[in-house]
Amino acid sequence: MTITTDNAIAREGFSANYTIRERILPPGHEDEDFACMEPLGMESGEITSEQISASSQYNSNWSPERSRLNYEENGWTPSDDTVREWVQEELSFVHLENTFWASYDRGLLTQPEKGEGGGGGGDTERQKILQRALKGLPSKTDLWRNASVDLGFLRFVTAIGTQGAISKETKKHYYVRSYKVDLSSNGEDWVTVKEGSKQKIFEGNHNPTDEARSFLPKQTLARYIRVRPMSWEQGICMRFEIYGCRTSDYPCSGMLGMVSGQISDAQISASSYADRGWVAENARLLTGRSGWTGQQTKQPFRNEWLQVGLETELLVLNNGE
Repeated sequence: MTITTDNAIAREGFSANYTIRERILPPGHEDEDFACMEPLGMESGEITSEQISASSQYNSNWSPERSRLNYEENGWTPSDDTVREWVQEELSFVHLENTFWASYDRGLLTQPEKGEGGGGGGDTERQKILQRALKGLPSKTDLWRNASVDLGFLRFVTAIGTQGAISKETKKHYYVRSYKVDLSSNGEDWVTVKEGSKQKIFEGNHNPTDEARSFLPKQTLARYIRVRPMSWEQGICMRFEIYGCRTSDYPCSGMLGMVSGQISDAQISASSYADRGWVAENARLLTGRSGWTGQQTKQPFRNEWLQVGLETELLVLNNGE
């Protein structure tokens, strides 16, 4: 695995884009069993209109929420046909697998609903851990209102399918012939998809109605996706879908409990810690602005360790940092 930062300051933990160059499959799993090509929610509406934004819009008949694949009336069109325009979506829906659903409303964790594998005496501690983790998420009130929040919010992105549109008013045909794609893990620091050392130009449409699907050079983790038209016919107009999968959809890649709270604080230990703000249990992904660090007086840090007791024998392929 190669870790490459996306230039973000690690305010809420380690912020990075990473791709799997080689993965080891458990016995009985073959590559053809896994395609990572599920639509991620533009056409279905699982991605809400509040999660879609754009640099501008021509008018309300050509707004960003009309950029969904197969939307029946027009599509997204900016105020000006220039390469400075863009449309963006956030992949922020998340499901806590094998624990329970939770809602994040106005910065607060609401009462969770028990799901498959949920319930039991450990739920109270899990709620406390989840509430602590959610303090590290951005408090975008309008964006998150009544939304279900997935604490594993990154998605593998494999491909983008685009359409143009035929104007309901003028019957003119509009579509984008080529575009670039920017990805981000935090919505502030962006990386343009490259092929080799050059920014990739994705092939778009040749007519306004058929879907044109273009693949990323390699599956890439992202939370935010921005499409930037480069060339077009008559004017910029886009409808699109993002294809990929959840990180947990990869064989043997489900989270084992550091985020969800299935691994309790008592199961996490360390050789030392700097102070109460940097204890071992703060090593959970998305805990907030702190984490775990050893005693500062012991620099350079040698023979320091962090330990997690899984309480049962499990196959571990990698860790998220």
